[in-house]
Amino acid sequence: MKWPVYPTYTDEGVSWLDTYPAAWTARPLKLLATMRNGDSITSEAIQESGEYAVYGGNGLRGYTSAYTHQGERVLIGRQGALCGNIHLVSGKYWASEHAILTTPARDISPGWLAYVLGIMNLGQYSQAAAQPGLAADVIGNLRIPTPSMAEQQGIANFLDHETAKIDALVGKQKKLIATLREDRAATITHAVTKGLDPNVKKKESGVEWLGGIPSHWSLMKLRHIGQPIIGLTYSPEDVVDESADSTLVLRSANIQGGVLDLSDCVYVSSPIPAHLRISEGDILLCSRNGSRALIGKNILIDKRVSGQSFGAFMTIFRSTYNPFLYWVFNSRLFEFQTATFLSSTINQLTTGNLKGMEVPFPPYDEQREIVTFLLARMKAIDALIAKAQDVIDKLQEFRSALITDAVTGKIDVRGAA
Repeated sequence: MKWPVYPTYTDEGVSWLDTYPAAWTARPLKLLATMRNGDSITSEAIQESGEYAVYGGNGLRGYTSAYTHQGERVLIGRQGALCGNIHLVSGKYWASEHAILTTPARDISPGWLAYVLGIMNLGQYSQAAAQPGLAADVIGNLRIPTPSMAEQQGIANFLDHETAKIDALVGKQKKLIATLREDRAATITHAVTKGLDPNVKKKESGVEWLGGIPSHWSLMKLRHIGQPIIGLTYSPEDVVDESADSTLVLRSANIQGGVLDLSDCVYVSSPIPAHLRISEGDILLCSRNGSRALIGKNILIDKRVSGQSFGAFMTIFRSTYNPFLYWVFNSRLFEFQTATFLSSTINQLTTGNLKGMEVPFPPYDEQREIVTFLLARMKAIDALIAKAQDVIDKLQEFRSALITDAVTGKIDVRGAA
């Protein structure tokens, strides 16, 4: 829909905005709301469930047995990489010291204030490089084009209604992506454990969670069909800038979304043993990480990084059967087996663990058929996921633009039903 605009605009008094409706008044944030830091709370006092929500700079942190405030307010994240985050809260809650508690004046709509603060990129006003932080007295001097209370509430109501519709559409696309990813995982798992022929004769694998496998397949431990190798240990002094003499060391950060990501690279100058030089066709796995969910994420090495190396928290699996084993490593079969030895205290995929894993193993020609099938099927599924993600990105871009246009007066929504 093409929304009308205001009759006249001005450019006076607002550093972060070119123009705004001339009937609005540019007022400093400190006159629109009182601001102070939240109250300290220990991590031990925050539980997964409880009577009152605890909000920090990045939103909900958990629950506790007491509250510091009640009523509708705006919280501004004041510390960390996400300082400047905006959250509208209500009810009874504990506002922690990591947030600036913003209490709107009587003639200011909390909902409108949350929307307008959300588009101001307050994080740019942080004052510390090592640990970014916002100060209330700094952002309090920022001037905000302010309509009447009735118009503020009208803008907030309009945006609540319109963003809810957009969010519902985004939710449908996210649900579609989740369904496609489920289909992806199920298709891979079925292909590498049951094969492509639904009529093939089955035999019991002897493994309860695996069930039957094609009767002409074997059940092999990885130690018999390949070799896992732990990566390079290097010191901070070895890290250098990229050059003709340096070696790229792949880390967990270089595996993003199942593909090789070279946007964050580390290079070293130290000598690299021959067996720690990766080759095209190797499978690179994350074998140690602070996050258990990242253990086992992997990629199949291509020629772009052949001859480079990999870090000590990574493992390569080297085998002539890697085109097939790559799909095994991305199936639930691999996910299930890694879960049997990972715990809250041990987040490591050792070479011993890898060697001991059992996988259904078809004849080589059948492996090639399965690989060909999965490449085509995953290409189709991944294209649908990418299309859905593109829709989400466009919807979120439209949502952001709509909020900006409404709260800055680029569009006049006073006539919205």
